[in-house]
Amino acid sequence: MKILRKMLFTLVVVFSLMNVGVLAHAQMVDGQQVVIPYATTINGWWTGFAIFNRSGETREVSVLCLDEFGEFIGTYSANIRPLETAIATLDSFISELKGKQKRVNITFETVGTDPFYVTMFMGNVVTSGFSFFSYKSELIAMDDDI
Repeated sequence: MKILRKMLFTLVVVFSLMNVGVLAHAQMVDGQQVVIPYATTINGWWTGFAIFNRSGETREVSVLCLDEFGEFIGTYSANIRPLETAIATLDSFISELKGKQKRVNITFETVGTDPFYVTMFMGNVVTSGFSFFSYKSELIAMDDDI
């Protein structure tokens, strides 16, 4: 009987700790992120983005741009009203890219648990090529200084 009580007590403690860990993890998730691994402004290519805020409140979306080697290029921040779409070319979001030919990766982040959506479109003024890709944000744990 004592062994059964010890086993039962151990199970209660283990499951309690597991629940605390799950709750602690859930409390850390407080943001949304979309990562675009490749965009370019080289050889006649241009890149644009449409950021759609599907939530019921205005959201500040931060944009971080790194070059293909992971070096910082610039940031941008926009307040997007509920159900609004912010649309611009890459060099409009990141002014440091104006007139430069670069390969970059872009990260979009916002506080909150409601998803947002990003469509990336790329075109080429020389070959008339065009393509687009759509992304839905994913939950992330964020730093306080977004």
